[in-house]
This record gives sequence, C-alpha cells and structure tokens, in this order.
Amino acid sequence: MKDEKAEKAEKDHKKKKVVKKKKEEKEPEKALFIQRLFAYLIDVIIISFIASLIAVPFIDAEQYNKYSKDLKEITEKFTTNEVNSEEYLIQSETLTYNISRLNGPTTFITIVLGVLYFVVFQVYNAGKTIGKKITGIKVISENGDLTINQMIFRGFIANSILLNIINIILLIMASKSGYIYSFGAFELVQYTITIVSLFMVMFSKEGKAIHDRLVHTKVVRG
Repeated sequence: MKDEKAEKAEKDHKKKKVVKKKKEEKEPEKALFIQRLFAYLIDVIIISFIASLIAVPFIDAEQYNKYSKDLKEITEKFTTNEVNSEEYLIQSETLTYNISRLNGPTTFITIVLGVLYFVVFQVYNAGKTIGKKITGIKVISENGDLTINQMIFRGFIANSILLNIINIILLIMASKSGYIYSFGAFELVQYTITIVSLFMVMFSKEGKAIHDRLVHTKVVRG
C-alpha cells in the first residue's frame, strides 16, 4: 500500500513537471530592457520628426527662436546673479508660456499621430511599431487579442498622449500662471510614472511596466 502511494506521488510529480515544462515552452520570452528602450527611442524620433514637418506651416519660427533665445539669456543671467529670482521667475514664466502656445499645433499633431501610430497601427500590426519591429519585440495581451481600448489606455501612459491632451486643454482654458503650475504638476506625475516603470521593467520578474499591469499587456520577443 505504501509503495502504491509512493508510486502515485512520483507519477503526479512527473506529470506536474511535464505540464510546467510545456507551459514554459509556450510562454513567450519577455523582451529585454535594452530592446524596449531602443524601440521607444526609434518610435519617438519617428513621431517627433513627422509632427515637426507637418507643423512647420503653422508655427512662427522667427518668434519661436526669439522666445527660446530670450529664455536662454534670462536663465544665464540668473545663474550669474545678474537678475534676482523674482525677475527670473516672471520672465521665464512668460517666455515658457509663449513657447508652449507656439508649440500648440505641434502638440496637437503629436496627439493625432500618437493615437494613429501607437494605438491603431500597433493593434493592426500584431503589437508592433516600427521601433519594435526593428528590435524584434511586440506587445501582446494576457486576455487574448490586443484591443483598441487596451492600447489607448496603454498609449495614454506609456507614450504621454494623455499629458499632451492635458497640455492642449490647459493652453486653451488656463491662465498663464495656471498653465505653468498645473502642467508642471502633471509633468512631474508623468516623469515619476516613467521612472518607476523603467525600474519595474529592469528588475521585476515579468518585466512589466505600470501601463502593462493596468491594461494586462506585456512586451515579449517575437
């Protein structure tokens, strides 16, 4: 009787090992951090370049360069104590706001391109952007096929689409000071999420960022 129990236990153990092995064989290998990083950089360069080209007719380049030059100069004066902090804050706030308003068309175009590229294109291209295709990785869903809803929420966080939408809304509705401080707060939240996500991808077992956990996706090789 004892031998039968031992034999049964051994068989069950072997069966579990076989099932576990099969599961591991079917489980796609997670993407490396460096693959995800390079894919992200490639995609950002592509979107930024296209958005800048499309926005050229809508931006006053001369005025933009003037504001940027003035902002650089006032920053240099502040660092060399030629202007006090109060004067620096007033001028830098105004110049930053003016630059953001001039960049409005680029921000809007970036939102549209971000949705088309990171959501629509990625869903219908088997979870791959151009960057992901080059680096040999893709996004997959843990619940079957990728959906538009999953990729919208993922893109809102991972690709700063939501931050850009907030930027446009604040430019339209908020005062100069309201825009500067409100958008600064939202930027801080976005940067914090990004940094935490980077550490999660690098050090967690599954390599899943915050957006992956929220929408039940993961990035794998393939």
